[in-house]
Amino acid sequence: MLTAASVTPTQALLGLGALAVAGVPLLFLGVAIGCSLPVKVAIPVAQGLLFLLAFGGGLFIPPEGFPAWLDAVSQGLPTRAGRDLFIAGTTGSDLPATALPVLLVWALVAGAVAVWAYRRDEDRRFR
Repeated sequence: MLTAASVTPTQALLGLGALAVAGVPLLFLGVAIGCSLPVKVAIPVAQGLLFLLAFGGGLFIPPEGFPAWLDAVSQGLPTRAGRDLFIAGTTGSDLPATALPVLLVWALVAGAVAVWAYRRDEDRRFR
């Protein structure tokens, strides 16, 4: 609101949709961590992991400034895919071909781990 940047209502809706889609793998990852570890351990593990994912995904420094090896690793992270999806939705730029498959794979894997961790936690607590 304090800059000359602007988006159309359609771009804003696309951006909000992109945020919702990009958040799914991270939600599952958080559930998996929360159900797998004790609370005192889960919080620092989640914070450390999400900090690394945020940095590697280009949320602090634009990926254009990454060295080639970090850019290659970054392309496989859900945070980078979510960033690319958001930018494509709000600016109308091209979406990298890897973004949606990366989000899908991370959502499926993290979702499966979250379901396993939740069931294991329920069995442990209520047996």
